Amino acid sequence: MRKLILFILPVLLLTGCFHVPDNLSSSATIEVKEMDFTTLEQSTGSYTEAAPQLFLVQSQVQLDQLWDMYVSGNILNPSPAPQIDFNGNFILAAFAGQKSTGGYSFEITGINTNDAQSGTSDVAVYATLQSPAPGTTVTQALTSPFHVVQVKRQAGFQFEDVYMILTDEQSKSTQIVSVNQTEL
Repeated sequence: MRKLILFILPVLLLTGCFHVPDNLSSSATIEVKEMDFTTLEQSTGSYTEAAPQLFLVQSQVQLDQLWDMYVSGNILNPSPAPQIDFNGNFILAAFAGQKSTGGYSFEITGINTNDAQSGTSDVAVYATLQSPAPGTTVTQALTSPFHVVQVKRQAGFQFEDVYMILTDEQSKSTQIVSVNQTEL
């Protein structure tokens, strides 16, 4: 499995990490654009599965459900989910997965999209996980680092594929996580 990831990762990086739609000709150009985002919530106290996850949220109902299930679940005085204009925005919620101690930090560092002429776009979410340094005194409790961001939706924007490229800064390993397609 590790050899497969080591093979696939350079190929994805060389191809810009984006799927080329079948209906584009070989002469079509795909421009990669950075997307601006703002942090809605970032912490280490969520409730998530053991594995990393990425959620695409496109309605207030979905955001309210995500907020209740994952974001405010372990916070002593949780705040309600913010009210978002989903006509002009969407939400990406990235979770690093459950960790056995404190001392981890997790951050979405960039979001890119391809501006394909097909009308649909891929979205790549770049995130880093910083593990505690060896020998560091850390909280002896389960933690689940997460980062929830609001992204401005461009006119006519439709999703083709959404995924997270998660890099562990200490081990220098990289993992690709597809968006969770289940209903919240």
